[in-house]
Amino acid sequence: MGRNVTDNKTNVSREDLHALFQSKGFQGPVKSPTFPGDLYYKRMDDHPVCLCNDKLQLCVTVHDTDFGNGNPPYRTVDFDVTGEYKDGLWAKVQVYSVFWHDALTRFDDLCGDALRAWDAMCSPRKS
Repeated sequence: MGRNVTDNKTNVSREDLHALFQSKGFQGPVKSPTFPGDLYYKRMDDHPVCLCNDKLQLCVTVHDTDFGNGNPPYRTVDFDVTGEYKDGLWAKVQVYSVFWHDALTRFDDLCGDALRAWDAMCSPRKS
């Protein structure tokens, strides 16, 4: 899970986020295959599945980026749903650069926003 660091402005720690994600049924952390950060994931069975994988996962990535310029680290969370939503068409729905405090206090809303966007993309279009 990495060192115990906190959001510079609000004292939200990596452990606070980890505890929240675990309490919501997320697995992880594992190292993100695409970006530096800790990746958590949860299978979402009440939403349209990825047509390629026959499942849907909501991924949450915790970032702690130090640009080395003397400024405090940039600590954010991304909420991500990726998959094939129509025949041969893929989408990545992402709520990104959410400060740690906002991720902690608005977690359910942020997850819901990403999932509602995915659901809308999977819905049949009206003429």
